[in-house]
Amino acid sequence: MVNKPSGFTLIEVLIAAVILFSSIAIVAELFSASNLSADKIVDSNRTHQAIYSGIPMVKEALRTKVYKAAKPEYVTGVVESFSMPIVWRANVVERFAPPRDIEDTFEQPKRYTLYQVEMSTNNQPDRVFSFNMVVWE
Repeated sequence: MVNKPSGFTLIEVLIAAVILFSSIAIVAELFSASNLSADKIVDSNRTHQAIYSGIPMVKEALRTKVYKAAKPEYVTGVVESFSMPIVWRANVVERFAPPRDIEDTFEQPKRYTLYQVEMSTNNQPDRVFSFNMVVWE
């Protein structure tokens, strides 16, 4: 009677272990990459939320600084939204007078100023958000 060996040989066990550990390493890398992508998305959303909610504060700060200064060409400042500092700068685009009425016989002074406001955060200084705003002087 011939004895038949039962079980796996050492080579078969080693090959199975290599395949198993390789697949575990690939899954771990995919999980790590997905966590990194999720962190980037969360950080980007937090920045957008802070910028969006900081716009009214920037508008108020711009109005205050324009009223205190005599027709500035640019205005800068920092506001804080969701514990995130937002750096902003407003440049004059155009100064213009109010529309004339049909019965006006004189030229109105240029009381309105159009500013282009640019905002950025320390988290993403290369991303600049901008909007235009008219201030009455």
